[in-house]
Amino acid sequence: MKMCFEDAFTFVAADSQYKRKLAVGALLSILWVVLLFVPFSAVFMGNIKISAILFLFCYFIDFLVFLYLVGYTYCVANNRINNNEQILPCWCEFKKIFFTGVKASMGYLIFSVPLYIALSVIFLMFFGISFLPDGAVSVLFSCVFVVALLGILCLSVFYTLGCYLMMAVFSGDLKILSFIDFKSGYYLIKENWVNYLILLLLVIAVGIVLQIAAAVLMCTIIGIIFIPPLCFYSGLVTMDLIAQFAKTKALNE
Repeated sequence: MKMCFEDAFTFVAADSQYKRKLAVGALLSILWVVLLFVPFSAVFMGNIKISAILFLFCYFIDFLVFLYLVGYTYCVANNRINNNEQILPCWCEFKKIFFTGVKASMGYLIFSVPLYIALSVIFLMFFGISFLPDGAVSVLFSCVFVVALLGILCLSVFYTLGCYLMMAVFSGDLKILSFIDFKSGYYLIKENWVNYLILLLLVIAVGIVLQIAAAVLMCTIIGIIFIPPLCFYSGLVTMDLIAQFAKTKALNE
């Protein structure tokens, strides 16, 4: 099986209720963006108390909506990988979708812990340099900081490139620890690295298409409203590409 860029944009049509399901996703994505700006309305009113309450309430609800949308995209990928008859999950499966979003977020957080630790070390080193007196020790410490910074950049690139691989592993069984199941990740990419490179290139292409479409929509006020739904749809496209990659391994064996 070869990865197909066109299929990633059209696979949703295989679901008989895809229009209604996409409409719900579009409305939720718009709600997610609107809730980000609602608290600022109270700031212009000059009421700090109301602003604080709105901030906490809106961002809490916004976080829940975010988890729900993330969970939905992963459920779509899971259905595609496992060849489930239901292409797009029903939004009423709230518990499954929401907790999939929670597991995906927790899994990604665990996956990123080493990177966060490395970034913290870099920050502490940078903070410590400011307290060192001028001299050989300061120069030596600065050189070590530069080398460490280059190492962090390399580590960040590695995490960026490996993220989609672990997303594919997680999408297969929707288990939190699948995000750090490097053995399965190696098994998935072994002798299948060409398709993974294709996946990365196609994901970049999706991002470029999204940016161009968003730039066009921003030309009008009405068009701006369609940017969040466009981002949601691009998320579905990306997850289908990840699912296609995961399925190429099984079909190649």
